[in-house]
Amino acid sequence: MFNSFLHDITARKQTEEALARQKVELVRTNVELAAANKELEAFTYSVSPTCARPCATSVAFHRFWRKIWPRMDPAAQRSLRYIQKGVQEMGH
Repeated sequence: MFNSFLHDITARKQTEEALARQKVELVRTNVELAAANKELEAFTYSVSPTCARPCATSVAFHRFWRKIWPRMDPAAQRSLRYIQKGVQEMGH
């Protein structure tokens, strides 16, 4: 006696092909992302010294203004806090 089993594997093959296409797309996307990250690192490296000097200067001025802080009016103190926050964010 002979038994035969037939299975339609069309859906499975289509799923495997779709998965293979997605893998190729993922690899391409990862390559593009790595290139973009490399460009960003190069940009950051070149801009970093340009930003460092103004930050250091701003910190020095802030130290000076802190000495006369008690004699400043509230509006000037708010402005100084705003500048300090901006410098800190730029430093990060």
